[in-house]
Amino acid sequence: QTSASGDYSHTEGRLTTASGDYSHAEGYSTVTDANYQHVQGQFNAVSSGSGAFMVIGNGDNGSRRNLAEFHKRAFIFDTGSIPTSNPGVIGQLYRTGSNLDEIKISFG
Repeated sequence: QTSASGDYSHTEGRLTTASGDYSHAEGYSTVTDANYQHVQGQFNAVSSGSGAFMVIGNGDNGSRRNLAEFHKRAFIFDTGSIPTSNPGVIGQLYRTGSNLDEIKISFG
């Protein structure tokens, strides 16, 4: 079941809710609560008043969390959810796990 209560909002997927005007929620158990917001993925952390215009949820039924949030002047990324070794998949992000905790892209 999905619910789109915001003006001109729409949803797709399972258990998604778009309550902000002109918003879009897709995936599994995702929620928009701001106007002009897009949320995708699964079990995103609802970010009331954060100013995020796009959110990628990466949580589960027991713990809502966001992999990434896109704001007008910032990009917030949850580095704890990325693997610490090269997964060998082209285009996959991974982190080094060093003191600098660099984020790299795998080329296979």
